[in-house]
Amino acid sequence: MMSAVLEKVEQDALSLPRQERAFLAYRLLSSLDFIGSAPANLTDQLNTDSPRLIFDSDYMSGEILGDVEAAWVAEAEQRYREYKKGRRKSIPASQVFAEADRLLG
Repeated sequence: MMSAVLEKVEQDALSLPRQERAFLAYRLLSSLDFIGSAPANLTDQLNTDSPRLIFDSDYMSGEILGDVEAAWVAEAEQRYREYKKGRRKSIPASQVFAEADRLLG
């Protein structure tokens, strides 16, 4: 059960524009211990040949996030490696969000 303060924060956060919600989500996730190992400059991490993305799968596996979450992290890492090798193409976020908006109405 959420406290009244948490409910108010959630309500306020959900009323923010999408970009501000995304930034807030990033900041909140970055404050958690399991993301503490992410480099200060995410660009440096994303330019490596074998990225751990934002998360470290080994740390997140098992009890921390469970099998489903660990599988999604592994999938994201595999997709990123394929992208870096030219086997996948990127799609601009604006196009992805426009398509999501269209599909979700």
